[in-house]
Amino acid sequence: MSLTDGRHFDFAAVPLPDALRELVALTSAAGVPTSLDVTGQARPLEPAAEESLYRAAQEGLTNVRKHACATRAALVLDYTGEAEVRLEVRERRRRARRRPARGRVSGWWGYASAPRSPEGG
Repeated sequence: MSLTDGRHFDFAAVPLPDALRELVALTSAAGVPTSLDVTGQARPLEPAAEESLYRAAQEGLTNVRKHACATRAALVLDYTGEAEVRLEVRERRRRARRRPARGRVSGWWGYASAPRSPEGG
């Protein structure tokens, strides 16, 4: 089951949080329990902006379901900024068995980040 199987919303008639609730239900039904947290006061956006946010959530949750080995997922829709709306897709992954470092490094994928050192490196 793909989460992109032809779902289309009239964002002038269906508020973004309601559309995302249906997407969350589909992801949960596909085997990854998923929640939606809306922070701040939901407000209407331009339909194109709402559709872009919906498509980003749709793609993110599809990737979580297919590739992340996730045990849970969450969407966070944040309206607290005055001039912006933020969408986050979060996941909780299964713990991997410990393996020798060589296997762990060669089999690892994902993103990594680190704060900059005081020296600028």
